[in-house]
Order: sequence, then C-alpha cells, then structure tokens
Amino acid sequence: MSPSYAWMRPDMTVAQAVAYLRLQSADRLSMIYYAYVLDAEERLLGVVSFRELLASPATVRSAAVQAATSLGIKDLAPALVELALEKSLGATARVEALEALFSLDANRFETVREKALADSEAKVRAKALGLAARRDAQKTLPLLEKALASGTLLEKQAAVTALGSDKSEAARNLIKPLVE
Repeated sequence: MSPSYAWMRPDMTVAQAVAYLRLQSADRLSMIYYAYVLDAEERLLGVVSFRELLASPATVRSAAVQAATSLGIKDLAPALVELALEKSLGATARVEALEALFSLDANRFETVREKALADSEAKVRAKALGLAARRDAQKTLPLLEKALASGTLLEKQAAVTALGSDKSEAARNLIKPLVE
C-alpha cells in the first residue's frame, strides 16, 4: 500500500481539480478512486469519490466522466452503464457515458449497445453506431447499411465515418454509391 494520496484544494474549479488529479495519477501504479480535499495547512476538509461526482450536476459529471476515462478507473463502468441508459439525462451526458464506457470496458459497452442503438435521441444512436463499428466492423455492417438507407443525418454521418475506416470489400460496396 502506498502512503501517497490524491488531493485537491477546496477553491479549485472542477476543471482545475480534474487536471490536477490527472497530473497526480500520471506517476502512480494504483488507481485513484477518491481525492482528499485539504486546506492550506493540509488539514482534511472532506473526501470526494468519483462515483459521487458522476451523480453531480452536468458540468461536474462531464468532468468526472472525462477524468475517469483518462485515469482508467474501470470500476466505474457499472455507474457509466447506468448513466448511458438514464433517459432523464440529456443526450450529451449519455453520449459521454457511452464513450467513457467504450474506452474503459468495451465488453461492458456490449451490454448497453442494443439499447443505445434504439434510443429515442439520434445523437445517442449515432454514437452507439460509431462505437459498435469500431468494436466489430463486420458485425455492424447491416446496421450501417440501414443507417445509410433510413437513418437521421447524424446516423448517416456516423455510418459514413465508420465505413471510411473499414477497408473491407463489403464496406467499399456500401460507400461506393455515395461517391458516384
């Protein structure tokens, strides 16, 4: 067990705290799950967990999702699954959760993939489509074809982007009519 710990000052903005935690984590072998809030005399004022930050208002939650991803905190994957599927959140928050989940635990992304692809928000469906194609391009080809034929503009853009990265003959055949 290491005697060092992650800390921040109470007057830091969320962006400053996240940036500082990233710096502190760069030279650590262990993950950061909690940060201690210390005053100028290094007295403990409180403890902040990443799980708590994920339940915070949108700007804090967004910064926490980004920090969790950059710090590689895979234990937050279950909380990210909940965020990705939480319909009361806006599309942007759910897209951020999908991206972080994919980055931290691509296998767990598979558990939300179908629901995200069927989401009521085009932004969420488009992101899920792009991530699914990055995970398994060949398996996603029928979905990409469907998006090109009848998807929203965002879904078509995601499909074209995914197909542009896929060098297979099947992908070239799908994209060929678009460039002729």
